[in-house]
Amino acid sequence: MEFHAIFKRIMSALMGHDNDTIRQRLAATWTNELLSHAVRRGASRIRIEPGDDRVLVQFHIGQRLVNGPGLDRTLVPYVAKHLKRLVSLDDANVVRRQIGSVVITIARKRMRIKVTTQPLSHAEHLAIYFDEP
Repeated sequence: MEFHAIFKRIMSALMGHDNDTIRQRLAATWTNELLSHAVRRGASRIRIEPGDDRVLVQFHIGQRLVNGPGLDRTLVPYVAKHLKRLVSLDDANVVRRQIGSVVITIARKRMRIKVTTQPLSHAEHLAIYFDEP
């Protein structure tokens, strides 16, 4: 399934929930699809960098940077929390750098992912690294 094709599935799963729950589920689904998409494309790293007006999502594939899917600025904290929970980091900490890793199955491949968070004045910069265990 292409990355952009998940929109209808996400929206149907969110019907009848409050805004915070919707954002949490949307961020979790978006993040899981992002990881799967990156592994299928052979990315070695994903960079999520919130700017003042937009969020930059990029895949490192070989020696190239490839723009990834868009991310609404309001979802960045929820995506960060989901990634932190995935690798057992303190999801409430947004003031100091954190690094964590976990071995999981993504897109039917066993992968080690390492997540680093770097606090910025307005959000957190996130980097996700992939390698085989």
